Amino acid sequence: MEYEFCGTHLIAEGYFLNYDDLNNINLFLELLNKGIHKANVTNCGTLIKKFEPTGITIVILLSESHISIHTYPEKQALFLDIFTCGAKNPKIIFNEIKNYFSKKEKKGAKFDIKIFKRGKKN
Repeated sequence: MEYEFCGTHLIAEGYFLNYDDLNNINLFLELLNKGIHKANVTNCGTLIKKFEPTGITIVILLSESHISIHTYPEKQALFLDIFTCGAKNPKIIFNEIKNYFSKKEKKGAKFDIKIFKRGKKN
């Protein structure tokens, strides 16, 4: 079966991040929405879950696919999944989060990122 290229899938992990920032829903909404605007993708809806005592999950449905982010403040970590269809670039959205934490964390935030091209011809 053959099919055409159809999207880019970015999966990232962030470590050594600020506890309070990882609990800040408004911060993540601001960063994600800024990235969404810069990447020229369309937010169709946002779901937010605040966990007690710590942690948040945000899922954003895009016309071009999706974003999900899960934070674990007690581990100083976050996990991010962004998929965009066509020529849209998920790294633009990721960079908003990476740049924020990289500038803020004097001890050095660490991000591991993997990018997959989805839908290549077999």
